[in-house]
Amino acid sequence: MFKKAILTLLLLVSLTTQAQVLVRWLDTQNSPNLHGTFMIGTVEVIQTGIGSDLTFTCPYPSPSLIGGDIHHFTTFNSNAEAPPSKKITFNFSTPVIISKLNIGDINMSNFHNDGFYIRGVTFTSVTSTSVTTTLNSAFPIRNGAGNAIWHMSTTPITTFTIEYATTNFKTHSFLTYAIELLLPGPPGGGGSSNRIEICPEETVQLTASTNPGSNYNFQWETPSNVPNPGNTQTISTSTTGYYTVLATDVDTGLPLQIESWSVSHKRPLITSFLNLPTSICPDKITLDRPFPTVSRQNIPGRWAQTRVTATDVTYTFTPDPGLCGDTVTHTVPIVGITPYFDLHPDVCDKSEVLLPNISTNNISGQWALITDNGVLLTYRFTPDANQCALVANIQIPIKQKITPFFSILTPACSAENFDFPTTSNNSITGQWSLLTSDSTKNIYLFTPDNLVCYTTINLEILNLKTPEFEIIKTVCNISEIILPTTSNNGFEGSWSLVNQSATSIEYLFTPIDYCVETYTAIVNIQTKDIPIFDQITVNCKFDEDQLPTTSKNGITGNWKLSNENGKLLTYTFTPNDKQCATRATMEITDASELKLNFELQCINDKLYLKAYLNDAGQIVKIANYEFYYNGKLVSEQDKLNLTDLNVREGDLPITINLKVTQDNGCEFFNDIQINQIDCAIPKGISPGSDNINDVLDLKNFKVRKLSIFNRYGRVVYEKYNYKNEWGGQNNNGHLLPSGTYFYQIDFANETASKTGWIYLNTSK
Repeated sequence: MFKKAILTLLLLVSLTTQAQVLVRWLDTQNSPNLHGTFMIGTVEVIQTGIGSDLTFTCPYPSPSLIGGDIHHFTTFNSNAEAPPSKKITFNFSTPVIISKLNIGDINMSNFHNDGFYIRGVTFTSVTSTSVTTTLNSAFPIRNGAGNAIWHMSTTPITTFTIEYATTNFKTHSFLTYAIELLLPGPPGGGGSSNRIEICPEETVQLTASTNPGSNYNFQWETPSNVPNPGNTQTISTSTTGYYTVLATDVDTGLPLQIESWSVSHKRPLITSFLNLPTSICPDKITLDRPFPTVSRQNIPGRWAQTRVTATDVTYTFTPDPGLCGDTVTHTVPIVGITPYFDLHPDVCDKSEVLLPNISTNNISGQWALITDNGVLLTYRFTPDANQCALVANIQIPIKQKITPFFSILTPACSAENFDFPTTSNNSITGQWSLLTSDSTKNIYLFTPDNLVCYTTINLEILNLKTPEFEIIKTVCNISEIILPTTSNNGFEGSWSLVNQSATSIEYLFTPIDYCVETYTAIVNIQTKDIPIFDQITVNCKFDEDQLPTTSKNGITGNWKLSNENGKLLTYTFTPNDKQCATRATMEITDASELKLNFELQCINDKLYLKAYLNDAGQIVKIANYEFYYNGKLVSEQDKLNLTDLNVREGDLPITINLKVTQDNGCEFFNDIQINQIDCAIPKGISPGSDNINDVLDLKNFKVRKLSIFNRYGRVVYEKYNYKNEWGGQNNNGHLLPSGTYFYQIDFANETASKTGWIYLNTSK
C-alpha cells in the first residue's frame, strides 16, 4: 500500500513563546487530511506497508506532546499470516528541526514484540527514560515500557522515516505519535518579517530574541563566505544570504526558538547623466570643469577619478549612502598632439645625452630620466601646459665601453720585458704613464686617445724577487745537506739535483710564487781524514779499553765490536761528530782463552810427552817450549822423551813442568803428572765393577787400528782410531769367554805393526 499527501506548514510564533509548529495528522478512510494552519512550505508524507492507513494525531495547540490520539492498523486475522509492517516518511520542502518526538505503544501484551525504528534524525536524551539515536541509524524500542521520547535535534533536516514492525503474529496495535517541529523564522512572527533588504554598501545587525531573566547560548548558521561568529547574540553583516540562530536555555538545556533572516540587496535605482565630456586634453585630466553631482533621477553623489591610462581617463559617480542608486563610470579618451624629435643618439655614457626642450613639431616641455638599466636609457618628455600635447617617451641605447687588452697578463713580471705598445691588441690607441711605484711593483696606466667609448686599464708589473737562503757551503757527508723548501724571505718552492761530482753537488731551487728568481746552491764535499792506529794483532789478555780513543793523527772517537769469527775479532772505530773522518777497522786475535794442553805418545816403544795449545784455528805461533823435571830443563822441543829420563818404577808418579812462549811474548804454563815412563802393552785385563784393569788402554799410542783374534785366528774384535774401548767384548758387544787372545796393533805414524798376546779374565 502506498499513500502520499502534501501538507502545508505554517509558522506560529510570538515574541514570548517558542517558534514551533504542532502537526496534527489524521488519516481515515484512506483520505489523509491535515488539520491546522501552517506557513512556509509543505510536507510530503508517504506511507507504505500492508494494513490500514496510519492515523497520526497530536494535541493542538497544547505544547505538551506526551500522550495524544492514536493511529492504528488491523487487517490481519489472528495468527493467520505474516506480521504487518508499516513505514511513514516525512519530506519537508523547508529545512525543519525536530525538537521533540513521542512514540507510544498502547495495549502491548507480553507476547507481542513491536519494533520502532527512527531513521535520518538525531535526538538527544534529556530524561532517564529517554532513548538516544543518531542520524541514519535505527533504534528499536522495547515493549511494555510506555512512551519513548526524544528531545532536541539541532540539525535541520528535510526528511526522516518512522518504521513499525511486529513479530509473533501480532494482530493489532494501538500507537500514539506526537511530533514537534521548529521552523526557522524571525521574532515577532509575520511571514515576511525575516526578509531584510539593504543597499549594497549598508550593514545590518541581526539580534536573537530572548526572554527576560534567563541565560542563553547561541548557535549561528551563516553563509559559507561569512565566518561563524560563535556564541554571540548579535552579529553585523553586509553579506547577503541565509542566517539562522538557535537560542538554548543554559539552565534547562531546552531551545527557546530558532530565528532566521534572509538578507538580500535592494534593486539599485537607475542613475544617468547628460552632456558628459567626450574627450579631454592630457593636461586637463584633473577635470577642467566639474561634472554634475545630481543625476537626471535626482540622485546626489560625487565623482572621482578612478583610472588613468596613456589613452583615456575613467571617472566614477558614487551615489550618497542609503539611496541605493547605481554607480556610474564614464571613460573619456585623452586626445592631444604627439611631440616627435629627430634624434640620432650614439652615446657611451648618459652624461653625453643632450635632449632639446622643443620638439620638432614645436611642442615645448621638460625631460626626465625614467629608467637606467645600464644598457638602455628611457627619458620622458612632459609638454608644458595649455598645449594639449601628449607625453612622449624615447629610449637611448648606451654603447658599451670597450676595454683595451694587451698580450700580457696582469700582474706581469719585470722579467718579461713588456715594451708598452701604444696600440692595444684590439686596435685602441693611447698612451702609457706610471701611476704608482714602490719596492715591490710598478703600476702603469693606459689612457685611450678616445676616453668617451673606451676605458682605461692598469698594468701591474711586479719587481723580480730573489729568494734568500742560508745553506752550508761545505759538508762532510751528503746527508748533512739541508735544503729548506721555504726561503728566508718567505718564497716556497722545490729543489732539484743539477750536477754531482766527488767534491761538490749543485742544486736548483724553483719557486712556486710568480715573479721570483730561481736559486742555485753549490755544496762542497769535504775530503774525509782516515784515522791511523798501531795495529794490534794478538793479545794475550785482550780488553776493549786497550784500544786507543784518539788516532795517531788526532781523530777522536770510540770502538765497537762489529764482527766476531772465533778468536778473530773485528772492531770498528767511529769518529766523533764534526771531524769529517772515515771509520776505521782493526782485526785482533784474542788469545786470552787459549790453554796449554798435552798428550802422551808411544813412538818406537818410547813414551813421549807432546805439548800444544787448544788453538784449533792456529791463530798464534809458539816460539819456544820448555820442559822441566825436578827444576831442571830437560827439553826445548815440542815433546819430551820420558823413557830416556831413566826414572825408576819406585819414583812414579813424577811431575813435569811445562812452559810455552808465543811469538808475541805470551806465556802458558802447565804441570803434568806422569804415571808411566814406557810404552809397555798390558798382558791381561779383567773386566768387572772395580774399575781396575778393566780395558786395554792404548791412549798413549797413536793407534790406527786394533784387531783381536781368538786362538783359532778368527777376528773377534776390531776398531779404527782405537783408544781404550775394548773391555773383552766381541764386535756384537757380547762378552767373550776367559782365555788367551792375540792382538795386532797398526800405528798411525809407523809402517810396522805390533803383535802379541793378552789374557782375558771374565770370571770375577
